[in-house]
Amino acid sequence: MRHFSYEEWLKYVNGEIPEATRALFEDHLFNCDDCLELYSEAISIQENSLPALSSSQFTDHVMSLIKKETGLNE
Repeated sequence: MRHFSYEEWLKYVNGEIPEATRALFEDHLFNCDDCLELYSEAISIQENSLPALSSSQFTDHVMSLIKKETGLNE
């Protein structure tokens, strides 16, 4: 079984690999605990680089999009 490196998992997490290759990575996660650990580390790194959003901001934003899409205006 070929394992993927941490750098490859980081590219996967950042969406920097072709769609066809993504399926190969995803299938591999089901069978490899070592790579699952590397993937989890890459997710943690990516999560720390995202801006913090308060839950109320997120909810308000989603609700405004729903209202816009459905034509519901209060």
